[in-house]
Amino acid sequence: MTTMSVAEYARDCAAQGLRGDYSVCRADFTVSQGYDYSEEEQAVWRTLCDRQTKLTRRLAHHSYLDGVEKLGLLDRIPDFDEVSAKLRKLTGWQIVAVPGLIPAAPFFDHLADRRFPVTNWLRTRQELDYIVEPDMFHDF
Repeated sequence: MTTMSVAEYARDCAAQGLRGDYSVCRADFTVSQGYDYSEEEQAVWRTLCDRQTKLTRRLAHHSYLDGVEKLGLLDRIPDFDEVSAKLRKLTGWQIVAVPGLIPAAPFFDHLADRRFPVTNWLRTRQELDYIVEPDMFHDF
């Protein structure tokens, strides 16, 4: 099996029309979260959470609901460092920011080290009901 460099993978993703800034990836495909989300992005996050909460309150297991509350995910786009600190304390896991889809090998390497890759960008209001590729809301 051949492995792609970050640059090769970035070109492949761009050719497919996928989002994410792979130009700033580290060798393990992680990036900084870059917590500079707009008011519109914050509003989209709250809309997605409100819609999801209406369903999960009726359908989800109480442990899921407890986890969402403990992590404080509903009011604003999560700060990955804050969520990681809470997760480490509760479970020994953490999250790492990635620019979008990453190859299988680094994805599973992160999981093996109890790091869950989370996309650092969010869908637009026009994509509330469907998005082609995983975004931050999908990953959380």
